[in-house]
Amino acid sequence: MESDDQNVTGIKTLSNLTLNVTATCTIIISVVGVVGNSLTVLALLKCPKIRNVAAAFIVSLCIADFFFCLVVIPFSSYRFFWRESYHGNVLCQLVPFLQYSNVGVSLTSIAMITINRYIMIAHYQLYNTIYKPIWIGCMIAFCYALSFGMQVPTLAGQWGKF
Repeated sequence: MESDDQNVTGIKTLSNLTLNVTATCTIIISVVGVVGNSLTVLALLKCPKIRNVAAAFIVSLCIADFFFCLVVIPFSSYRFFWRESYHGNVLCQLVPFLQYSNVGVSLTSIAMITINRYIMIAHYQLYNTIYKPIWIGCMIAFCYALSFGMQVPTLAGQWGKF
């Protein structure tokens, strides 16, 4: 008899071929994501010609995606290969927390890039006032604090459940 966890995820209803192909794809995505995001960060940090405000937000985006590919995706691969969920209550709570938080950082970083481009084009006179190094750091910190902070009530069991 299947447990409630297996019924909820539906993983037992998929064919072995589907699960193995999915697991293999997630491993490939994880490896490509780790390597690609690492190379992007290195390129942006080493090349002074392309260092600008948008590059700072892109580095933030790459770091969030790097950790998503390094930490979160391997747990999905494990689940697809072994047809079972995470071991232990801690990982069952921590992995979705990291997953949703990293997705939030990615989305807010993209939003910051969009806002940056808008201000650069539509309000150029304010650009140098708004985008000083200290404020850029605060904006990036805000992306992380907001994204991780929004997940804390769920992690604490106060608002929903992972």
